[in-house]
Amino acid sequence: MHALDKWALARTADLCNEVTTAYESVEIHRVYQAVTRFCSVTLSANYHDILKDRLYTLAPCDPLRRSSQSAIHQIFKGIVTMLAPLLPFTSDEAWAHLQNDSDFCDEPLLLQNWPSLPDYYKSNNEAAEIEQILLFKSSAVNEKLEAIRETKEIGQSLDAEVHIAADAESELFSILKKYESSLPELFIVSSVILEPQSNEQPVVTATHAPGVRCPRSWRWVPELVNTEIWGEVSPRCKDTLDQIRKSS
Repeated sequence: MHALDKWALARTADLCNEVTTAYESVEIHRVYQAVTRFCSVTLSANYHDILKDRLYTLAPCDPLRRSSQSAIHQIFKGIVTMLAPLLPFTSDEAWAHLQNDSDFCDEPLLLQNWPSLPDYYKSNNEAAEIEQILLFKSSAVNEKLEAIRETKEIGQSLDAEVHIAADAESELFSILKKYESSLPELFIVSSVILEPQSNEQPVVTATHAPGVRCPRSWRWVPELVNTEIWGEVSPRCKDTLDQIRKSS
């Protein structure tokens, strides 16, 4: 499972702990607040926003896409069960549709066990590293992207290339280097360039990505390649389309 999906499951485990404590204390307002915050910030503003690229552009059986689908499945089961005491009918209907795509099922939600995610979801190094990257994204990268968006240099973040110069001995640089191939996806940009320097603080710059835009993924790449059937796309998209054609 990809580190980003492990991070999402770790945050779901945290949510489950918080919600369980709130229910046991009969503090229903805390349940509502925790679930709302999780759905709007953790999922919508971060996890789901990042996932769009892999879910929409990768082949159906791509391991990266399957990793996210597996995580989403676990997250859905957890959230719908946590909401069951508050929204019993709506939650049970959602659960039934998950089971057999209808309003009712033979194993109703209210007879299921309370969600309990394995311990390795709750604390793992990869989830902690992704958390650091996302914090860096919100505190340093997004500001630079917004600045060039305001000047009309880019229309959306996928139009950008991000350059990060940081102390090669720092923990941050080591983590960024470890996930270098995933940084464009995590930052939702076309490319990320890491440069080791002796700066005490990382220096982030953002510019319009060079090259041409892929009409399928909207990422900017050095050049497009011909797929014969679907026209010109990025090499990454061509590989995906080849996989889809072979499996169809």
